[in-house]
Amino acid sequence: MKMLVPVDNYPDKYWLSYDHEKNLDALEFRQCREVVPSNHELVLRLRAKVSVNAFLKYDYFLSDGPSLASRRFAEIIKASAFGDCIQFVPATVVIDAQIYTDFFVINYLRSEKAFDMG
Repeated sequence: MKMLVPVDNYPDKYWLSYDHEKNLDALEFRQCREVVPSNHELVLRLRAKVSVNAFLKYDYFLSDGPSLASRRFAEIIKASAFGDCIQFVPATVVIDAQIYTDFFVINYLRSEKAFDMG
């Protein structure tokens, strides 16, 4: 059994920059419908100087566009009961001119209205 544990202290320096000029419009990932990516992969960049090994220990990444998942996280979700509720679109992350391809933009295909009473 795999267990992912959320953290409250996700470092600001790990926020990714979504290439809004070249990538699919980020709002497409908020429509709860499948997207058809263009002929090129989605590209996100990490602007801050960080330890790549420390960054790669995370499985869910935030950006100024859509959120991103590691391959490990995507495989766990695909094998779960929620596998048909999320589309994982291949993405590339660029860190210090190095290209990493084991990432996926998360596209949620379902949503429910909710109100937080807390």
